[in-house]
Amino acid sequence: MTEFNVPSKKALRKMGYLSDQAGIVNRYFREEGNWHSHIDNCHAFILQEITKAKPKQILVLGSGWLLDFPIDSEQIFMIDISLADIHHPRQIRHKINKLNNVELIEADVTGGLIEKVFLWVQEARKSGKRPDISEWEIPLITFCKDYDYVISLNILNQLDILLVDYIRKFWDFSDEEILSFRKRIQNAHTSIFNSSPGILISDIKELQKDKKGRVVNEKKLIFADFPKAKTRKSWVWNFDTNFAYNNSYQIDMAVDAISF
Repeated sequence: MTEFNVPSKKALRKMGYLSDQAGIVNRYFREEGNWHSHIDNCHAFILQEITKAKPKQILVLGSGWLLDFPIDSEQIFMIDISLADIHHPRQIRHKINKLNNVELIEADVTGGLIEKVFLWVQEARKSGKRPDISEWEIPLITFCKDYDYVISLNILNQLDILLVDYIRKFWDFSDEEILSFRKRIQNAHTSIFNSSPGILISDIKELQKDKKGRVVNEKKLIFADFPKAKTRKSWVWNFDTNFAYNNSYQIDMAVDAISF
């Protein structure tokens, strides 16, 4: 198994990963409690499933600001936890320093795709040739350590967004090319659960609402294939009520939580 890949700071900055992470917590505070039911649902589902599975070592992919992971639960204190993300905010580092059972791992949870796409784009721009993204190899995600349990935490639909945004700055691609690229990225992620038990929580649809609160458009976010689920729970959360994410609509997210 390979070591976790750590993207260069240049790639993270140029591709918008650091500003995107800051934007998440800013939106959380701006929503003034509208995220609480979503966070509570995430915590409850995670605690429910780890109570059943009784893992000794958990890897959390996409830990971020730890809003949706029950880090303060007594059940968590009994388990060795590894939190993986491309960057751990200073506030999170300070919090984790007090916990003996938790380690932080800076990692590209796509298995190294961030740096690969950054370099592929630079090479294509130098050559002056539009790249064929269907030929870009999507790395399988492997771990340098065996974990009893893996949790993919609200990142599946996020994995491809900044990558696609970045390549679209320089070239136009057809909807079919982009869809295939998204699906291959997401499938590489869900394949983790072919061999490892765990949990995947993700937005699956973006629900666009008008000023009267009526859903007028739905946007599919997930294109991956999933292993057979043991448990599934679904809910909707008020993601953005201030027209900040999309100035034409308020946004709800339909969420699936799945255990494998």
